[in-house]
Amino acid sequence: MTYNVLYRHIVDLLKKAGCEAPAFDTLCLFEYKLNMNRHSLIMDGDKTVPNNEEKEMLYLAEKRASGYPLQYLVEKWSFMDWEFFVGEGVLIPREDTSVVVQL
Repeated sequence: MTYNVLYRHIVDLLKKAGCEAPAFDTLCLFEYKLNMNRHSLIMDGDKTVPNNEEKEMLYLAEKRASGYPLQYLVEKWSFMDWEFFVGEGVLIPREDTSVVVQL
């Protein structure tokens, strides 16, 4: 399977699961696990994904499709220009909270 095929497969999986932003979520997972951004996906998308990376990505995608928060999967999230490490038991920084903080 190529990186492009894997990307489309995960986007479709997340769409079917009802994720709000499947393309964004998939790209976040690619950046986290494969260190691939949009540009590198365009440049290297036709390359074959190593089997272990494919399995790890599909595992993360299934977990996300089941409703597990993206922020917990990627283990960090940006909030007001700061990057926070997040995981189970940690509140996920959200954009609407920034309004309260600014006030």
